[in-house]
Amino acid sequence: MDKSNKPLNVRLRGETQKRNVKSSNVRKATKKKNTKNTDNNTPKNTKKKNKKIGWKIFRVFLFVFIALGIIGAGIVLGVISGIVDDTESISLDELELLPQTSFVYDKDGNEISSLYDSENRIMVSFDEIPTHAVNAVVAIEDERFFTHHGIDIKRTAGAVVTYIINGGESDYGASTITQQLVKNITSDKERAWQRKIREWYRAISLENKLEKNQIFESYVNTIYYGDGCYGIEVASNHFFGKSTSELNIAEAAAIAAMIQSPEVTNPYKCDVATQKLLDR
Repeated sequence: MDKSNKPLNVRLRGETQKRNVKSSNVRKATKKKNTKNTDNNTPKNTKKKNKKIGWKIFRVFLFVFIALGIIGAGIVLGVISGIVDDTESISLDELELLPQTSFVYDKDGNEISSLYDSENRIMVSFDEIPTHAVNAVVAIEDERFFTHHGIDIKRTAGAVVTYIINGGESDYGASTITQQLVKNITSDKERAWQRKIREWYRAISLENKLEKNQIFESYVNTIYYGDGCYGIEVASNHFFGKSTSELNIAEAAAIAAMIQSPEVTNPYKCDVATQKLLDR
């Protein structure tokens, strides 16, 4: 039967049904879309989205932090390298040419006089220094002397932190025996962080040239003990009337205690100085 020949009411009913089906499909699609959007906006999905954003931000900040750290490390290494390149290491001649006391003897070999200029010093070898005297100096001045390589990393780190916290001012003692020896035999007395870097470099260099026993020997022969005494031998004779090799434990401890503040702890000055020496 031809479509045009269908009764009008049949055709209208068919078109109405088609429209109803189409409307129904549109409503279903709309409902499905709305349902999907609703699912995307649930607290769980919002949390995931925020987590992804937070992770991206964290990665950006981490990248920036690492980049700045690398740049900063490069600058610091460049500055240190420049200072080290301009620093001369210590020669062994500087250790051997210390001013020493000369002695005058009569024809029978008896000492009749001693002569010295600005520093009264008598050299002693490491073998002449009692073990308890060595231990006393190491315990007070540099407890890790026989294990470090010129710089005590632990003490140095503490000194650096203190220096930063105090805005460039610090009395935190971090110098090793090797560093103190370097400071005593050079004319580099500048109070600045650049000098400290030069001192570190020279200390490490000296440790590569000498044995620990040689460094210790040079140290105790070089330093000032107070009351005009340079070196442990003159100090032993002056304060206790005996050679270094004859010092007992208490005397060796007293000699070691004088090193940091020789004039303040000079027992010949006053009772207060004697007490400070005992407190050390």
